[in-house]
Amino acid sequence: HSGFFDFIYTMDIKNGDMVIAIGTSTDFLPGFVLAARGARVVSIDLSQKLTIQEQSALDAYTEGFSYYQRSFKESGGRYIVLPPTNYKEVQISPSSQRIIMAFNVLDLIDGATLDEMVEKIFDELQEGGYFIGSVKFDHDTIAARIQELTQRRGINIESIGLDKPLKEGYKSLLFRVTKKPPHLPDALPAGSGIAHRQAMRSL
Repeated sequence: HSGFFDFIYTMDIKNGDMVIAIGTSTDFLPGFVLAARGARVVSIDLSQKLTIQEQSALDAYTEGFSYYQRSFKESGGRYIVLPPTNYKEVQISPSSQRIIMAFNVLDLIDGATLDEMVEKIFDELQEGGYFIGSVKFDHDTIAARIQELTQRRGINIESIGLDKPLKEGYKSLLFRVTKKPPHLPDALPAGSGIAHRQAMRSL
């Protein structure tokens, strides 16, 4: 993850920045890094509530879950794991997220499912927000589809090139939202059920 770390350390992560991490059973570490810097990260995956890998990382790097929670409380960050959930079914207010991450996810879906996920991701990113991800297969096709779908919805994005891949052995998908229209077609109404608020109430 050297490329990811290099990029994240150039960003001004503020306490309370909203982050969604999709498919964290395949790659949870980026969410930990952002939470440690003060972001409020919500982990969404179809698997069990806390994966074995996540629990092992908590034990290995923070001497257990209670210490981990205390250290993130000091930084103002949170790493919140939702119950097993399909990201597409989680209602999140439009333009509310600073970062949405999906490592090793978008090349596992295609067709209408891919289009729905891409549209949802960029609807929920705020202006100036980032989509950060990687894929093993079909990188150019997926990147072109992201450009096409966002353009169709009136969202301007820029692709960001890096000297190193975000994740070793994978091709990076890194986009910044530069401009969004005030109203998006078929967008969820604001306050319709924000995952962060629901998850924070459950702690």
